[in-house]
Amino acid sequence: MIFTQLTKHYNLKVGLWGSALIFGAVHLMNGSLDWISAIQLVIAGTVMGMLLNTIYIKEKTIWTSFTVHALYNMMGSLVPIGSRISPDWFMQLALKIIIGYLRVGNTVLTVV
Repeated sequence: MIFTQLTKHYNLKVGLWGSALIFGAVHLMNGSLDWISAIQLVIAGTVMGMLLNTIYIKEKTIWTSFTVHALYNMMGSLVPIGSRISPDWFMQLALKIIIGYLRVGNTVLTVV
């Protein structure tokens, strides 16, 4: 883990900031962004990296940080912020999940 190695070779402050900045920068690979969006993404990712590092320090296991990260990503999928929500959003989400489970490789199973 980057945090552990940076902390071991330097100190806690370098470990926290260094790994959090790398965490934020890695999220730039999500797609092409304009400069403002890229800066916002790195800042938000760095803040999230600091939070996950703090959780790791407190809990002494990466699984808690992993779970928080997964829940955060899931909330971003379930709660569309800044967009209009259709009245049947729950049904659309349920269908997407069901269709996702029915995919097998490149083949899609159809339910009759």
